[in-house]
Amino acid sequence: MPILRHTGKLSGRQRRRLRAKGYFRAGCGILASPLPKPDPRPWELADHAYLAAILAANRSSGSDLLFTGLASAFLHGVPLLRTPASIDAYRTPATQSRARFGPDSSLRLVIRKPAFPHGTGERDRASGLRHTAIVTTLTDIARFAADDEEAVVAMNSLFAHLEGMAGGYRSTLLKEATMRRWEDISGRTRAILDSLGPHTGRTRALRRLGLASPLCDSPAESRFLLAVRRLGFASPEQQVPISTFAGERWADFLWPRERIVVEVDGDLKFLGPDANRRILAERKRNLAIEEAGYRLRHVEWRDLDNDTRLRAHLEAAGVPRRRSRSRRIGEGTPRCRCG
Repeated sequence: MPILRHTGKLSGRQRRRLRAKGYFRAGCGILASPLPKPDPRPWELADHAYLAAILAANRSSGSDLLFTGLASAFLHGVPLLRTPASIDAYRTPATQSRARFGPDSSLRLVIRKPAFPHGTGERDRASGLRHTAIVTTLTDIARFAADDEEAVVAMNSLFAHLEGMAGGYRSTLLKEATMRRWEDISGRTRAILDSLGPHTGRTRALRRLGLASPLCDSPAESRFLLAVRRLGFASPEQQVPISTFAGERWADFLWPRERIVVEVDGDLKFLGPDANRRILAERKRNLAIEEAGYRLRHVEWRDLDNDTRLRAHLEAAGVPRRRSRSRRIGEGTPRCRCG
């Protein structure tokens, strides 16, 4: 957890000492301690800076903001597509002032006007910050995220994290229970969106909610499913059990008629002290699936950054295109607006 020091209470000499120790500007006239980890990865540094900014904004606003949207998802501890560019929050009766980030900051604090009853939220145990509950968080992510990919990755990750599905599925009963839970949560989210008035991001949010999938247990899988739809390929089945000589194996994505399996590998899948063990287990798993008569392809994170390469990859694998709906004569024709 970052340690905060307000620059207004420090002398110039104290500020210089803190900067020499790695303290950085968190915004709102506050310095934050560096991440106490040797050789941190770039996204770990970015997340640490974002958490420091949230803490700084909360302290400068009276220490009782209610964070929502991507900021709430971040406090829930879910993996996001990228560190958010803004901090979304609601005022509370205890909010005394509006925190402001300096002109040199890439972040901005956005105080949202309540468009529906958002409740009192929940309090994060680690930071003590308040954030909205899951339905409100999903609603505001769908309304305020910068683009579809950022919104869908955050919504999928939030649901998978809270349901404990980040490690994947291991039984059909668990998958069915997850789908029932998603129907309940997404239904409540849709009901809130349907109740909103104009100019509230309702239409965009409903479309994004329709793109979300509770069966994507990683940001990479969420990005892949979005890309499949965007590039015009047929939608696959997700989290499907396959019977092999080595037992039941679960496929991330399956086109059953073509017997094509696609596995999506994130950047960190084969990193860490047990990387060799995981690589060996992956090879055995691949062999078992192929021996069962399936064509197996792997998609990496870098493939998701290049539509041309991903399209070629899927076409070479034989993934079918989405069928266009045939229209009969007179079906779907617009009504005459004559007269």
